[in-house]
Amino acid sequence: MKYFIFCVFVALPAMFVSSAGASEDKIGVLAQHPSLSPSGQELVFDADFDGKSRLWICGLDGSRLRKVSSLGNPASAVTDLAPAWSPDGRMIAYTSIDGSSHDIWVMQADGAYPVKLTANGAKNGHPAWSPDGRKIVFTSDRDGTRA
Repeated sequence: MKYFIFCVFVALPAMFVSSAGASEDKIGVLAQHPSLSPSGQELVFDADFDGKSRLWICGLDGSRLRKVSSLGNPASAVTDLAPAWSPDGRMIAYTSIDGSSHDIWVMQADGAYPVKLTANGAKNGHPAWSPDGRKIVFTSDRDGTRA
């Protein structure tokens, strides 16, 4: 199953570039950190289609591509990455980098109501949901080491 998901995702970036309206000469779009929705019908991932890394969702065939992070301020210098679907598919946890601040955020799957969960000055990243969806684990260097 993991191999299939990886293959599907690797095959999609070329489709994304034209679907996202990027110029034909845009080479080297970085699309990474795919997370399969609990329904198995969509992927959320981060990509730099419009300059900065943002979160995007699409169908497994590359259709229905839409940006779901930094919707209020598309010119923002914030970088959003490493998304993870909640087990019920209603929320997405992700890392947002703003300058030296690396924080964990959650939002509804459509990008609405983003909420910052960490604000401790540490480099927090790569969130993952507990199976029941009640907790989020993530890496952090808040004690001086990355764990």
